[in-house]
Amino acid sequence: MDKMSRQSSANPFAEQAMIQDAARFVGRRAEVAQVLNLLRGMQGVSLVGARRIGKSSLLYHIFQTGQAQLGEGTEVAWTDFRGVTDERSFYECLCKAVGRTGDKLGDLEDAVRDRRVVFCFDQFERVVRSAAFSKAFFDTLRSLAQADHLALLIATEQPLSELCLSDEIASSIFFGIFRPLWLGLFTRAEAVEFIQQGFADAGLAVTENETARLLQLAGRFPAYLALACFLLVEWKAGRAPEWERAFRREAEPHLDSLWSHLKPSERAALRHVLDNGGLAEEEAAEDLARRGLIEPWQDAQGRRGWRLFSEAFEEFAAQPPTMPWRDRLTRLRLPWLESVEVSLWPPSIKIQGKRLAEQSRAKSKGG
Repeated sequence: MDKMSRQSSANPFAEQAMIQDAARFVGRRAEVAQVLNLLRGMQGVSLVGARRIGKSSLLYHIFQTGQAQLGEGTEVAWTDFRGVTDERSFYECLCKAVGRTGDKLGDLEDAVRDRRVVFCFDQFERVVRSAAFSKAFFDTLRSLAQADHLALLIATEQPLSELCLSDEIASSIFFGIFRPLWLGLFTRAEAVEFIQQGFADAGLAVTENETARLLQLAGRFPAYLALACFLLVEWKAGRAPEWERAFRREAEPHLDSLWSHLKPSERAALRHVLDNGGLAEEEAAEDLARRGLIEPWQDAQGRRGWRLFSEAFEEFAAQPPTMPWRDRLTRLRLPWLESVEVSLWPPSIKIQGKRLAEQSRAKSKGG
């Protein structure tokens, strides 16, 4: 490993989107306690939250630590359904997650018989939004999930019923067996703990003013706060230029993606908050707040209202692009453009040219 690689790996905030190191998982104490309490009674839980709010990290943390919390008699399994395309691969995936083989419902029933199992389903959209899964499939899955020895913890960006491809599938009794739990912003104490622990791990000091600026610019939204912390660490270590401009530049495509995945009504409600000095209709405000998109504020005179979760998001929402950034690249109609990939950790945007892609594919075919 060269010197640059060693320096880059030293940044404790340079992790992938899902935190897999239990020692690096910070906060979410109330949510973890609530989930574990429901799972002790084998109650299914639907964890709902905005993109990059930390659903996968919390789900994986339950997978890593849940057995110790739930007791040795309970097994905890995890999957993100990568590679699952139909019912056969679904059952094969779940059987594999509990250390068995099989690709049918009967095989899964045999695999969990006489066992107390909690399945953690990450990115369940891959199943709900697939035409390969019928209402009959979900009705059958409901019967399995209602067994007193099996519970499902499911993470999605929208409530399960809103993800279905049809009203027929949405009418399945499967979608009514879960206790919904919305995942929002860090508390202020959790956000400060996240900052301080990371900088301590990097062997760097972070001042109160820097902490306040991180929270103002990026907010208590975990992914954006982590990006800001990453860039501040790089600046303090002398590996990067001024961090605030870098944050605005590198956060923009992700804020764009967050914005483009909102419903038109949600975008309109956010603009209403901006245009009316923090005022919002009560029902709309509650919905936006539980999604972590706005937070309450109070000034020195005691006036109260709402504000978007961060300064950067406010700046973006005040003048959002007329189309998503991926579509803007497509509209350029560049003949050499093959694909665009974006990564939040480490922060980067990768644009692949067609000639390079064709050469790569030709090389692959040629062995």
